[in-house]
Amino acid sequence: MVLGEVKIFGIPTILCGIDYIILAKGGTVIIYDDNPATIAKEAIKILKDEKYREKLGREARKSMEKIGNKLIIKKWIKLLLSVYKGIDKSSYSNLFMDQYKKITEKEANTILNNQLKLLKMRIPFLSNITLEKLKSYSLK
Repeated sequence: MVLGEVKIFGIPTILCGIDYIILAKGGTVIIYDDNPATIAKEAIKILKDEKYREKLGREARKSMEKIGNKLIIKKWIKLLLSVYKGIDKSSYSNLFMDQYKKITEKEANTILNNQLKLLKMRIPFLSNITLEKLKSYSLK
């Protein structure tokens, strides 16, 4: 929700691997390396290059035109209610699934692979986990 709020104001955003949410499109820079030096390099590029910064800002505002304030308010209410009621599998899943288009299995695997790569970088003892193991993990 914070991403949506900053994009309304045309603020460029750097996302580390979060390419699967609808708000990631337009006015964001998505990197697949959460190394502080990589993030800093991109942030410096945005700060130093006025034309690049303005372009990202325009893209951010434009991308939010189709979202609208009513949808953002609705999402905040759903989030708060799901937290209030307790996050169980059905309420949590429903909170996020209604904003996504249907994706193919190939797209889903790409997203999962990107997130798994970041997880392994952040938590080294998970380096042996595979996509198949991740997919078979049970929330029960």
